Amino acid sequence: MDGRGRTAFVVWLDALSEGSAGAPEYRGRVEHLASSTREVFASKEELLAFIERTLLSRGTDEPSNGN
Repeated sequence: MDGRGRTAFVVWLDALSEGSAGAPEYRGRVEHLASSTREVFASKEELLAFIERTLLSRGTDEPSNGN
């Protein structure tokens, strides 16, 4: 594999609603396809933190060969 699949994510968003400040609230779940790691998130910051954590950890590890 050339590495492109190791950075693919699937994001499921629940219906967006407005928060108390009128900004949209982001809730749902996210999965990193190469590692099958999944996480539920309740904010945009939690979603982005999961993606950042996953990419940083995958950058220091060898590919897992699908295990």
